[in-house]
Amino acid sequence: MRIESILIQERYCPPLTPETFSAGFAAAREGAGQDERLDYAAKAGRYITFHPAANGGVEVVAWGYDVSQPDADNTGKFERRSIFLPDEAEKARVWVGDQVEGLLWEAGIGDRWKKFGRKKPVAINKLRYNEPLDRAKRAAHVNLQFLGEVPGVDPVGGRFRSFRFIAGEHKERYAVEVRLYGKINGIAPAWVNCGCKDHRYKWEWALASRESAGLIHARDQKPIILNPRLLKATCKHVHAALEWLRWNKGA
Repeated sequence: MRIESILIQERYCPPLTPETFSAGFAAAREGAGQDERLDYAAKAGRYITFHPAANGGVEVVAWGYDVSQPDADNTGKFERRSIFLPDEAEKARVWVGDQVEGLLWEAGIGDRWKKFGRKKPVAINKLRYNEPLDRAKRAAHVNLQFLGEVPGVDPVGGRFRSFRFIAGEHKERYAVEVRLYGKINGIAPAWVNCGCKDHRYKWEWALASRESAGLIHARDQKPIILNPRLLKATCKHVHAALEWLRWNKGA
């Protein structure tokens, strides 16, 4: 999304991009911004300002005019501040991305997981179509109940949308969660969880090695017998949830 420079306080404010973010953070880290404010236009009515902090780091201020914001004053202005250490530029990007609805990530910041030394989660389309071949047939018999959608922010992955389900047959019912990062489409990085034994003993450890699951149930139980190739696939309950997201959310 292209953002034109915006006139504020009788002067032009350059647009916020990955490049200007890096320049502004570095300038404030070096002590600039004491007399001359480092302002950048993030989107209509929203701005990011950098200040040098007392601890040698950088204070980042997200501000703008929006009467719908809970912390806005009687003029509609809101302001949020956070201080970051000199080497926490990537952490600051995540915080700023949250304040301006993920703008920095959508502007092409690149592989944010790689910047933190972690592997990118498996895309939702690969999770859906990986082996085993009979999983789709078994998933068709899963009784699935959609509980709702909750937004969230991962310190590394940025903003995500969490979809919660109850899945199973008869008396065996399991809580299922699917998190999708970035735009909700067929190639969105995904994180999944299910309470069933198939997920615990066969898929969770392998998925966790790619940041697509947490070691919630399996802990350090590497599936050397049930999944020796560490295939990144899912149980039938998660597969049923992925199919639901495909048809109802376009994921």
